[in-house]
Amino acid sequence: MSLSLLCLAALSLLTFGVPLIAHALETDTNKMDTNKKAENPILYADVPDIAVIRVGDTYYMSSTTMHMSPGLPIMKSRDLVNWEMASYAYETLGDTDKL
Repeated sequence: MSLSLLCLAALSLLTFGVPLIAHALETDTNKMDTNKKAENPILYADVPDIAVIRVGDTYYMSSTTMHMSPGLPIMKSRDLVNWEMASYAYETLGDTDKL
């Protein structure tokens, strides 16, 4: 008798528990808002030759600056829309023939 109750409890859990867990995962508040749309331009700046990578849940973008200093700006974003400056790859570029 107790085995049949255990089987009934397991079957009930599978029947009602799994859909509830799936629904909770679908309505997670940490999910990105997919209805939000980016508007062009995303960045109001001259950002040529961009490269973007993702590390964890943060995106990093770099772009060329040619001969400007500081050079090679590194920006970061969590949603690929809102970017902020993180750092520069170098402060000054040396002016020698060895470079």
